Amino acid sequence: MRNIKHMVGVLLSVVCLVVLSGCGGQAEEPVPTVAPAPSAAAGENPLNNAIIDYMNQRDYSIAKANEIMETYQPEEGQTDYTNLISSLFTPNFRADDELVDLLQSMVQSKKTETGFHMTSENGGSGDLVLENGVYKYAFQEQMAESDDTVTTISHSATLLEDGSQMDVKTESIQQGGVPVLENWLQVKKQDDLYQVQQFYTDDGGSTHQLIQMRFRQEELSYAVYEDVEEKPNSIFESDGFFSDGFVTSVTLKDGRVTVMNDGKELVFGA
Repeated sequence: MRNIKHMVGVLLSVVCLVVLSGCGGQAEEPVPTVAPAPSAAAGENPLNNAIIDYMNQRDYSIAKANEIMETYQPEEGQTDYTNLISSLFTPNFRADDELVDLLQSMVQSKKTETGFHMTSENGGSGDLVLENGVYKYAFQEQMAESDDTVTTISHSATLLEDGSQMDVKTESIQQGGVPVLENWLQVKKQDDLYQVQQFYTDDGGSTHQLIQMRFRQEELSYAVYEDVEEKPNSIFESDGFFSDGFVTSVTLKDGRVTVMNDGKELVFGA
């Protein structure tokens, strides 16, 4: 599936603004890339639209934070935080590889009487159906890693018909029932405000990571938690993050970026 990621590269090109090391140079001034999503009534896949809208809006907010941090120049004798700045959003993009895979499971999307039927170029298939105001999606395919190893990839998702909440889960299981990866994403949207949490496990469940974000244009709150034992039930508590104990947090507000990392506070911008 990785060999067709370029098919959605145009839609996700704004990622280059925030992962500069992977895009070969300094980014230009970021600009919004989001157009109004076509409606399901127009024959467009609403889950596909919701994922693209979320990723574009999020990437724009992160790009604005990076734009401010990239003006940082360490003075002689001061600690150089360049590597820290370039790595702040890396966990989020690692987990989002699975969202790109989910988009690619919808490369061929055909409207049916009950919803949409999707097929991937690797032979997998899935259906999106509307039930009681909720779009439900299930997709599965198998990939041969070698002659002896077959990995089963499963995507499941729900999307409220009004677009206010999306839940996505991706699982990869190798032959013999060995879990390789589990990625769970929840996005809540109210007007122009997004609230997001992502729970990520890797290496057979040995890595547990929770990412939480709240963002709109020109504003961003982002926190990464390591070694989280269980997926939380609540997306946020009041106006703050889920709990104390985050490893790294980034806040963009009023043109200023505040980074908390390893007990240190760094401020960038005016």
